[in-house]
Amino acid sequence: MPPHAAFALEWGHMQADARAIEDFVETLARTDATPNSVNPWDYTRTENAIRRANLKTYLEIILESKPAVLLVGEAPGYRGTRRTGVPFSAEKIVLSHPFFTDRPEFAIEHVDDPIAESSASVVWKTMDELQFYPLIWASFPFHPHEPGNDLTNRAPTKEELVLGQTFLRQLIDLSGIKTVLAVGRAAEKTLIQMDIPIAAQIRHPSHGGATRFKEGLRAFLESTGR
Repeated sequence: MPPHAAFALEWGHMQADARAIEDFVETLARTDATPNSVNPWDYTRTENAIRRANLKTYLEIILESKPAVLLVGEAPGYRGTRRTGVPFSAEKIVLSHPFFTDRPEFAIEHVDDPIAESSASVVWKTMDELQFYPLIWASFPFHPHEPGNDLTNRAPTKEELVLGQTFLRQLIDLSGIKTVLAVGRAAEKTLIQMDIPIAAQIRHPSHGGATRFKEGLRAFLESTGR
């Protein structure tokens, strides 16, 4: 059953989780972006309130479903999380997928010009096919771009991945998840540096990796009987 389905929790536990999630998003929003990167949740643009609300709602829904697996990617892209505030998502997914459309709290900034993002499309299509909805996060939470052009993507630096470890650790502690999957080399290196066991190393869906991503995630599920 998808995590957007009804889920009952004790009120006190929900309140505690809600406060912890709000604190996590607030800390993220108040962290300065590194040079040549963009913090999609910060307070420098009023429109980022949409992305803060989206991330908060996403985390609330996923954590209510008690996920057993965390899927760690690389970094937000300018067509995806940079616009939505939600890991591995895009505006067209927010406008069309039941996970988002079933909840009126989700919104997008570019209502007149929503765009898709290829990796996000692969990830959500695969999760739907496998009926598997893990918690998703990035090794570096901000959008890294080439100097002078924020409508580009680049790999995060070593220093940025170190910064990302702080938020990754906070999210692991918040969720209590023990099974972590590395999607791509940046995630693999980050988790190794953090001494976090990697349950499976999966090909990133970008740059022609869609098929291997699907195969890798399916193989993990089959090997664990999930």
